[in-house]
This record gives sequence, C-alpha cells and structure tokens, in this order.
Amino acid sequence: MPGLGRAIVKALLDAGRVLIDLTDARIEHVSRSLVFAAALETAGGWPRARLVLYGGEPVLVRALDSLRVTDTVSHAGTLAEALAKIDSRPPRVRRRITLEPRPDSVRRARVALDEACAALGDSGVEGHDGPPGTPVSWWPTPSSTQQRSAMW
Repeated sequence: MPGLGRAIVKALLDAGRVLIDLTDARIEHVSRSLVFAAALETAGGWPRARLVLYGGEPVLVRALDSLRVTDTVSHAGTLAEALAKIDSRPPRVRRRITLEPRPDSVRRARVALDEACAALGDSGVEGHDGPPGTPVSWWPTPSSTQQRSAMW
C-alpha cells in the first residue's frame, strides 16, 4: 500500500474516525482513488474504522463514484456534512480476515463472521435474505501466500 494508504490506515487505527478534505487533492490516475476503500478495509472496515471524504473537484468526485469507492467510503460536499455522516453506515461494508491453514481457522472465521454480523445489526452479507442471526456460509479462497481469506 502506498504512503498515503499507510497514513490513512494508521490514522484509522489510532483514532477510529477520520475525515479527509479533498479540496486540494489531485490524482495522477483514476485508479489511485481506490486507496481510500483499501485503507478502510485494511483498518477493519465499518464500524471499527470510520472514514468520510469531503470536498474535491468534480472530476475527482466522479472518479470516486465511477470506481464505486463511495459505496464503501462515504463522501460529503462539506465538512459539516462529513461530520454528520461519520456515524452513518456506508451503502456497502467490507471486511477481510486472513486465516492460516490451521485446524482452528474454520472456527475463527465463524467467530469473525458472527462479530461482523453483530456489529452490523444484520447478516452483513450482500444478497443474504435471511433475518438477522441467520447463519451465512463463507467460502475461503487460496491466496498466493498459501493462506486463506474469507471476505463478506
């Protein structure tokens, strides 16, 4: 993760809530705006870490929207609006857990999923139609480091 991403993750881990003023921000390439969503996910995702972006030139805001960054990281026009949004759940919440290939990994994944669902107040899984508390299946996928990752 580039320097900006690391700085955002550190701020989120230290404070839990971060507002970023994009008024003077410029991006070299549209895909660089993904750093905000990646940093939020790395810091634990909502509600553990809360990130709201505000301001910014229209071209930057369009880039955030086109890459769906604003699905997971809220954007507001002003600081006052950003302060009002900091406690609101974004439209999409992502969390990740990396599991070592050990016998207790399935149990750890279930515990992590239960914690995420409790924090979200519902199943927390897109497309899951069951009531809160209904079990949700997860499918680990192998990563390049021979670890397994479950995402919801």
